[in-house]
Amino acid sequence: MVIEKLGAISWLKDTDNGWDCLALKLINRTGAASTIGTAVQLNPSYEDSVYLSNNDDTTMGVVYSNGVSNGSDIWIGVIGFMRVLLKDGEEALRGITVTNSSTPGRLKGSIYVNNPYIYSLTFGLKGFFTDNVSSGTSVLAPIFVTR
Repeated sequence: MVIEKLGAISWLKDTDNGWDCLALKLINRTGAASTIGTAVQLNPSYEDSVYLSNNDDTTMGVVYSNGVSNGSDIWIGVIGFMRVLLKDGEEALRGITVTNSSTPGRLKGSIYVNNPYIYSLTFGLKGFFTDNVSSGTSVLAPIFVTR
């Protein structure tokens, strides 16, 4: 893993694990140790912190690290290649737009939205899956976030 540090903004390059993205260092306020691939949003109750996305239009990034304790600094991918946790039982299809799921912190694909550049998603992340991934439990899927 290479992190080119520019303060709280960095470029994460971990191509072995599918990450090559712009990231922000924020504070984990999810209430538990972090899980890689979790969708998060800014926490209005604490400055510079994130919590699990409750799947509305304020999802702003994806957790990069596993096991970061609540209240500690954490890297959040915001633009580029990363991996997201799929809602259990959902599959990812290459080229399909990433969208909300009914499970906080998890995402899914939408066959109804096939162009992330012209359709304004119902949440902050705009991107698409870069490979096919079968459904299962706690499955990570590769995405490219365009914003």
